[in-house]
Amino acid sequence: MSLAEGLHIACGKYGTPDIDAVRELLKMEDINVNKKDVHGWTALHRSCASGNADIVKVLLSDERVKVNVADGWGSGPFFFACSNGHTKVVELMVHDPRVDINKGTSSGWSPLIVASHFGQLEVIQWLIESERELHIDSETTNGKTAIDFAKESNHPLVVQLLQDFKKDILKTRFEVRRSLGLGGIYFFIYLFIFLN
Repeated sequence: MSLAEGLHIACGKYGTPDIDAVRELLKMEDINVNKKDVHGWTALHRSCASGNADIVKVLLSDERVKVNVADGWGSGPFFFACSNGHTKVVELMVHDPRVDINKGTSSGWSPLIVASHFGQLEVIQWLIESERELHIDSETTNGKTAIDFAKESNHPLVVQLLQDFKKDILKTRFEVRRSLGLGGIYFFIYLFIFLN
């Protein structure tokens, strides 16, 4: 077994993840941390898809890890965290400047679109909170946006949040931060901006 295969196993390929094994494997200089399995998944894909925030944090701390690498369908690790509703992983990744939060699949499904389709409200809130540029009007190859998918999948709270964000980005970010329990300093910044 290669070191890279060991990393996949330690990240939970066949069962329970082992964070201590991940840490030990990452100490090895000759390990290929971006080695893909037969499905095109890296260790980071696996950890994001399973929602193991502790292992994702360890992987993100290794400069060798390519955070936006695509699998066979064009999906990056962040896409799987968003589609599966793993908010702790999403929270970590949106604050890592290396992560392309808009990276979509080969058919145009972005993390925002897939989260909207599955009604992952808190994931979308973290995308909005991040202050990163969010391509809210991006379309899949069949011409549908995140709002279209949220409407079709009957997720009215997601639809409302996305419409509010399109209408007033700053106000929506402020409200999202409050709902995520991050109000504090942002409240004073909001008051300063809007009352002056």
